[in-house]
Amino acid sequence: MATNYTIQSGDTLWGICKKYFKLTNNADIANKVKEVANNNNISNVDLIFAGKTLELGSAMDTVELTGSNAPAATNPIKPAERGTDNVVLTQAQKAADERIENSKIETYDDLNNLAASSVNLFSDDTKTEAQMDEAYREYSQRLLDNYYDINKDGTVTVEEFADIERQGAQKAGEIQFNALGFEISEENAVIAQRSGNLFAKNLDMNDDGIISAEELSFFNEQADIIDGAQDGVIKNAAESAMFESVTGMNANNEDINRVVNKYLLGQELSEDEQKILEQSTDIIRKNMGKAAGLDE
Repeated sequence: MATNYTIQSGDTLWGICKKYFKLTNNADIANKVKEVANNNNISNVDLIFAGKTLELGSAMDTVELTGSNAPAATNPIKPAERGTDNVVLTQAQKAADERIENSKIETYDDLNNLAASSVNLFSDDTKTEAQMDEAYREYSQRLLDNYYDINKDGTVTVEEFADIERQGAQKAGEIQFNALGFEISEENAVIAQRSGNLFAKNLDMNDDGIISAEELSFFNEQADIIDGAQDGVIKNAAESAMFESVTGMNANNEDINRVVNKYLLGQELSEDEQKILEQSTDIIRKNMGKAAGLDE
């Protein structure tokens, strides 16, 4: 008997098929994604919309994939490279775990190491555009699940995302102040709060209050491209440059650039400047959504 599923905010077709059909083999999941997309007339598997209904078919359809004729995994990984939940991890997912580990800063050396760090999302078999897109998606989804999803409900709200960013920025500021022998000021907390809020707000391209894997994937893909070599290696410096782009710190518009930087420094904005700040969010979201193909 066919089963219908209503797409929720933050869902991906890959995640839906993996969970509903209880698949662990990447080749199996990819085949099922293609099948579900064809059955539901979905032309772009990376673009699905909350509220729409999918016809999934029966979970028993996966029986033929679990026998001796099941396709082999695209990138077999040694048991030692399994995650803590005993699920085999892809290169992109391992990169996400490494990125999370790098973000655990307690000392000035940790902060310097984070600044110089990079992660590699691509395996030796990542060659096609579709494989690259899937690597960005897997990397982004694991970051959302294991780093940003504070209440572990499967969805990352703008508030959750902003809070994690705030914590990181505030911790980094405190470490720098201590290393330089300065007293930690209240301004540091204000700056951290504002930077986290603006980053999360602008990254939410469709303004639905959720940071989706597609939205974060766009950020990570651009961070990979920004150094001129789309090789799957995302450097912390490239992430910082993308942060400046998403917040508007390096905007071409002189007024936006001035107001955003003033806001992020914790300074008070006039009524007209507040309007410019709001307008900057609309402009940045629109431009990113168009570039990412998420503006429909």
